Amino acid sequence: ADTAPAAACAGAAPQPRPIRLGYKKGSCLSVLKLGSMVVQLVLPALLAVVSNSSDWTASSPTLLALERVGSAADHAEWPPPQYAKDYTAWWSYVYGRLVPNEVCDACGGMPGFTPWDRISEKCGLWSMTVLRCLQVCNGQNRWNGFGVCMKTCGATAPDCSFCEEDHLPANVTNYCSMTCKRFKEAKCTSDTTMKTSDDFVKCLDTKVFTCEGALQRELKIAGELSNYNYTISWRARKCPRQLFACGADGSAENKCSPMKWCESPFDAGCVESECKYPIGAGQKECFFNDPFCGGRKKFPEMKTEDSGLVDMCGVTTTTSTTTLPPENKEEALLAAARHLRRGGGAQ
Repeated sequence: ADTAPAAACAGAAPQPRPIRLGYKKGSCLSVLKLGSMVVQLVLPALLAVVSNSSDWTASSPTLLALERVGSAADHAEWPPPQYAKDYTAWWSYVYGRLVPNEVCDACGGMPGFTPWDRISEKCGLWSMTVLRCLQVCNGQNRWNGFGVCMKTCGATAPDCSFCEEDHLPANVTNYCSMTCKRFKEAKCTSDTTMKTSDDFVKCLDTKVFTCEGALQRELKIAGELSNYNYTISWRARKCPRQLFACGADGSAENKCSPMKWCESPFDAGCVESECKYPIGAGQKECFFNDPFCGGRKKFPEMKTEDSGLVDMCGVTTTTSTTTLPPENKEEALLAAARHLRRGGGAQ
């Protein structure tokens, strides 16, 4: 409701007026509205100036806490302010000091959690250069001369030695080394014969970030880390989920095998018809992304002699029985009956 002009805002008793949907120029409501808009627009800029940082959102307690976790003192200034300003562009306001998804996919780390100083500096520079050139050449040489444009812009084949920097965590080093080798073999960033940007995307899709064998590569890195909770983040975003079950697809019940998805509601021997609720309407226990049918979850309590995963389909649970001496058999049976009446389990 508009109750008084701006001149009467301080001290004067408001005069009741009919309720209106809008507000007049000079009213208390318009003054407060204007003041609120000024605060919302000007305050962030003032904070950025005071903190002398273009990334004022990174001062939040959550992001600062993430930076402090495991950060190396000799890389406290990585990335330098000029790098963050010139290369991350709008990402700095979205991700703060965290590495974007595209860089994590090439250099390692977990999107949304890994700060810049936990990946290789040279790998980060290489990745951002490739991304920048991709944007430029996709517009300038969309249909012809794309590979030559990428080379002229500065995109090159990666130097995989940057994955071996001393301050990097083991999971980043292992993933970076594996992915960098795939980049070099695919030549996606150095092939000057590429005509269109579609050729570049196809190269990444079919030669670098391939779903075929991605789960095995994930398990390989997890085994090197002795941590089977490790996951390759892009695999979950790109690839269909894989399910496994004991005796799937006609295999032996003591062997964990992949379970195929049903192509129609009437198919048998597939995920929707065989797996237990909530995955399907069957009776089999199915496991996501675990070709050992529970072996990933059981590690390290259960492992092979060479610290590998155990196929849980081959593990049989046996119930041991104790032979009672003849003279104590009747007394022992009575004691067992009393135990069961009290709610105890079978002995």
